Amino acid sequence: MIRYQPKKIFIDITTKDHWLTKDILKHYKDIPFEIVNSIHQIEYTIKQNEDPITIGKQFLYITKNRGQFVKKCPGTNGFICCNYYVIDLIENCPLECSYCFLQSYLSERIIKIYVNIEDLFSELDDLLSDPKRIFRIGTGELSDSLSLDEACNFSKHLLEYFSDKQNAILELKTKTNNISNLLNTRPKSRVVISWSLNPQIIIEQEEYKTASLIERIHSAYQCQESGYQLAFHFDPIFYYDNWEKDYQQLILQLFEKINPQNIAWISLGGFRYNEPLQKIMEQRFEHSRAIYDEFFQSPDGKMRYFIQIREQIYKTMLSFFRDIDPQLFVYLCMEGKYMWNRVYGFTPKNDQNLDRLFIKRQEQIYPF
Repeated sequence: MIRYQPKKIFIDITTKDHWLTKDILKHYKDIPFEIVNSIHQIEYTIKQNEDPITIGKQFLYITKNRGQFVKKCPGTNGFICCNYYVIDLIENCPLECSYCFLQSYLSERIIKIYVNIEDLFSELDDLLSDPKRIFRIGTGELSDSLSLDEACNFSKHLLEYFSDKQNAILELKTKTNNISNLLNTRPKSRVVISWSLNPQIIIEQEEYKTASLIERIHSAYQCQESGYQLAFHFDPIFYYDNWEKDYQQLILQLFEKINPQNIAWISLGGFRYNEPLQKIMEQRFEHSRAIYDEFFQSPDGKMRYFIQIREQIYKTMLSFFRDIDPQLFVYLCMEGKYMWNRVYGFTPKNDQNLDRLFIKRQEQIYPF
């Protein structure tokens, strides 16, 4: 994979003396930096470029999160969600996946790092104050969890915080092989390290600057051997000629190294996109073939594969996993009750019901 090196770092004047700011600057010691009062003018300049998304990713902005760090995963109306919470420590991603929703979702193009991590821990203290409830919390929503970990060391700080939390499961989701901090950090039992996976042909066509499939699987193996739980996200799954053969080969390759008993969960989700993202993909990724297929607009406004195709994808993928280990917990991401019933023969009644399935699997691995 391609390691990230910014062209310049901007520092919010209110964070110039923060210890984490100093750590980041130490890592990027050869990169010029500037202390600023705001990034409004910087963002304005970036947006004058023909490709502001690419230009924006060349710069880091170290600042404070003045809003909420921890939020309930928004999900999608009409689709079953899994009662997940997300932490926003970084906004925007140095990786270049053609289909990334952040391209049409974020209004600012610069990569932001929030260093007021003490405020995050205060929020988490409040959230986790109910010992009778178990929370699943992840960081891979607005950026890859580990893409900047060598500079920020967020994984080390999060693992240290969660090490004594008995009612929380932390997930770090990535497409990288940046796992050095994980291998050198002790607390692990309630931490799940997860990888988004696709066949190598898709990685080469659609997931630029990410780790190769072999690198991701090897990193997962190293984390497994170091004592971590694992998870894998087959989301988005792409439908194309020979897709079944490619995904089956991927799964067989994965389980040559990975013990199914160490896997907390596996998600399945078909490729989907909205209209603004389609225009961006056409402009930024001329060689991408992802959007040139037959799609229909679903009730949430996103373009999706036809129902029959998605059902075929999920049933086929599920059969591959059942052949490996019938006990693997495999769920559908952002699908409705109809699809759940067609694929599994049952439907989770609500978000809480699906959440209990996650906890049930967790109890099989590390009893609470």
